[in-house]
Amino acid sequence: MHWLAQIAKRARLPRAESLDIAADMSTPMAWAGVEQHCGLVEDELVRAVAAATGLQVANLADAHPPARRLVPDRIARRWDVIPLRETDKHIVVATSDPSNVEAEQAIAFASGRRVMFEIASPATLHAVLAVPGRQSAPASTTPVNGTTPVTPGGLPLDAAGIAHLAEKVIADAITAGASDVQLEPAKTGGIVRFRIDGVVRPYAELDASDFERLMARLKAMARLATAVRTRPQEGKVKLSAGPAAGLELRVATIPTREGERATVRIPTPGDARSLADLDATPDDLGRLREVVTARAGLVLVCGAPGSGRTTTAYALAREIVARGTPVKSIEDPIESCVPGVSQMQVDMRTGLTVAALTREAMATDGTAILVGELRDRETADLAVQAATTGHLVVAVLQASSALGAIDRLGELGLGRTRIAAALHGVVAQQLLRRVCAACGGNTGGSTCARCGGSGLLGRVPVFEIVVATPPLRELIADGAPPSALQRNIAGAGSRSMHDGAAARVAAGHTTHAEAERVLGAAPQSSAAARSAEPRRILVADDDEIARHLACTLLAQQGFEPHEASDGAVAIELLASERRFAAVVLDLHMPRVDGRSVLGHIRRTPNLAALPVVVLTGSGDSNTEVEVIDAGADDYLSKPADPPRFLARVRAVLRRAAA
Repeated sequence: MHWLAQIAKRARLPRAESLDIAADMSTPMAWAGVEQHCGLVEDELVRAVAAATGLQVANLADAHPPARRLVPDRIARRWDVIPLRETDKHIVVATSDPSNVEAEQAIAFASGRRVMFEIASPATLHAVLAVPGRQSAPASTTPVNGTTPVTPGGLPLDAAGIAHLAEKVIADAITAGASDVQLEPAKTGGIVRFRIDGVVRPYAELDASDFERLMARLKAMARLATAVRTRPQEGKVKLSAGPAAGLELRVATIPTREGERATVRIPTPGDARSLADLDATPDDLGRLREVVTARAGLVLVCGAPGSGRTTTAYALAREIVARGTPVKSIEDPIESCVPGVSQMQVDMRTGLTVAALTREAMATDGTAILVGELRDRETADLAVQAATTGHLVVAVLQASSALGAIDRLGELGLGRTRIAAALHGVVAQQLLRRVCAACGGNTGGSTCARCGGSGLLGRVPVFEIVVATPPLRELIADGAPPSALQRNIAGAGSRSMHDGAAARVAAGHTTHAEAERVLGAAPQSSAAARSAEPRRILVADDDEIARHLACTLLAQQGFEPHEASDGAVAIELLASERRFAAVVLDLHMPRVDGRSVLGHIRRTPNLAALPVVVLTGSGDSNTEVEVIDAGADDYLSKPADPPRFLARVRAVLRRAAA
């Protein structure tokens, strides 16, 4: 039995009596197994191990540089330890395996001191050891991204050593929460990197011989042709042991000028998340639920690879099931178990293509359909056909925005009329790294044990969620330009991803630099964008003197007033390319009166949120009630004194920007 299982039983951890961990299991996988089986978070298990062994919990932030110099990097990485403090006789070292006598002897021999262990989790140790600029593993010859290159363990890389190395790379990647492992050939050998929270971090550097043998081992595990190096290959590895048993990894190789490159994709284990688990804002959560309320239609979930779009699609499927509608999914591969969903695996060898499975799902009335990804015209055509014949279809699509999703469907060969008829909603998203809860993003020159000194740990989503309204469908069918579509979307209240990122930054969930890194431009809320533009205000009044006075007052305050002599002219100006920040509106005007203009504004999607201040000669209190009920934001009787008039205009603009 593994020593950690014995510790768990001695500490009387929950369900520890039924733990069954092999004695030869790697330490990171054993820790992960105990955490999962006993239902503990990482810190709870660290404290339990420390208490059961009579040792202290390590504080990696207080590590002394002189202690690190006593233990060579190759030994620290070989045994996954961090030297913390030293005296003339002792050296204190953080470890996740205090039972390792060989590690204790190696450290004692290198430092010339007696070793005293303190306890830290494997994930915490790995986070510090993997930080660029921090101590690394055994040095090879060439720097990797400015860090000291490493080899993971210093093992004799014979056949058994290569097999152990492959297992260690995968186990460490899972423990570190990596989404994929990248093996990239280089002139001097090969580099192994982990992608964690969307950022690639160096893990190890190998010489050419060991790198090629590791590649061959991973290809063999994925049942790929090890001798074929001149064409791309794809395969799968299903883990059969440890806490990640049953997890299916995807392995893809591609030839490059320097040699063969491989990517090992690690799906998130366990059941798919629900919408409530996505960490969406309350407003986004409400809109996500809204897009799957329809009985039929096409809902597109968009984003770049690694943006969390599949996780969101699964969550939407769970929401549909919770409302009593059965769901069938077509996936390649099935990444997570979705409770209540009939998940169908694509298998090209047996004829179970995406198109064939979609046709099968369409044969069942009242069933919603989840399509793993729309990649070709046939699948997209079937998805639209299903959406227009009574099925609610949730489909993943590679696009960066709601408008990009519409264009992408066009590129797949669908006409704008069919897109408009089928489309019910679009969810576009990205993931931003979250400010580390342990250090608050302020490392202060020290290395946070949780985030490795980056100040960021985990990720939060930002969304652009569009529900297709009849006016939007009409614009799509008519082939309207992107600018017109975007105005309609914004006018209907949809928030852009830049708005979402700005809100996340303001709430302290992420940083301005992180939002700019992911979205490609500095996040700026709609309110900020409006404030940076000329603040155009339309003044519609048939009284030339009153109109001129209002425009003069507004111009003196830095606004850009535009005049309309009656309601018909006002409607023409509102339909132009100009964007107005507010409207000052008289009620009694020739041709088209103010009430009709107000009704037009509130019925037009891209104008519906436009602030309107009614300025009229009528002193009837009933009139004030009527126009406020009709959608006016404020009401003033003529003649309004200048300070009061300007204060009311500024007030409605502030409310609109909030």
